[in-house]
Amino acid sequence: MKGYGKTDVGRIRLVNQDTFSALEMDNGCFVAVVCDGMGGAAGGGIASAIAKDIFLTELEKRLDDFVYNRREDSESSLEMPRILREAVRACNAFTFDLATKDKSLHGMGTTLVAALIFKNTLYACNVGDSRLYYFSDKKAYQITKDHSYVQAMVDSGKMTVAQARNSTRKNIITKAVGIENTVDADVFSVSLEEGMQYFLLCSDGLSNLIDKEDMKRIILQPKELLGLEKKVECLIGLANERGGTDNITAYLIEANR
Repeated sequence: MKGYGKTDVGRIRLVNQDTFSALEMDNGCFVAVVCDGMGGAAGGGIASAIAKDIFLTELEKRLDDFVYNRREDSESSLEMPRILREAVRACNAFTFDLATKDKSLHGMGTTLVAALIFKNTLYACNVGDSRLYYFSDKKAYQITKDHSYVQAMVDSGKMTVAQARNSTRKNIITKAVGIENTVDADVFSVSLEEGMQYFLLCSDGLSNLIDKEDMKRIILQPKELLGLEKKVECLIGLANERGGTDNITAYLIEANR
């Protein structure tokens, strides 16, 4: 797998509370994570940085235990979702405890979206409204599902997708890391098949301003015209051209298939 990410403060915010990271582990796993913090001038940035680091540390520890104990590959479909949820719970507990003890950080939290690639499967987890997409010649597809007010309205039939996209309440999230003493992430799995060319993790600073078809148009440009880094830069540049109303983060993974 190859990946490239970038984060940008945007055109409105004074500070960037987004963070991201990616890691190719010795145990054969590849993981990428994007976090979008909230909670005051400092709290959001601290929450997203802590959550990202603790999540990766806890995830690697649990993955090492699974891989090096030579468990059967057939167990992966059960174990990987459990490992992801446990890593999210661990980073939530640390973040919540810090916010509880330090009054200046009270109320801080962060979204989290992660992609874990192990052998022929991508496992995804999310809390909040940062997203993971995949793109092929035939399809642009959102893998994760937002934990947000407008998504709940869409699910209940009280709002259309178009109305949700234009709603003034679209930034209200219903779940985040660090806000409550416990949190459960949603987990998804996707079999890596021929034709799945790219996976994109992003904060809502990107997805609120660029729909998946516009993302696809940029991401599927021939490599000779746009390399991986340039595609990410073009995505962020377009979001800024459309207002840059929030911090913008994108991490693009190119599948070696």
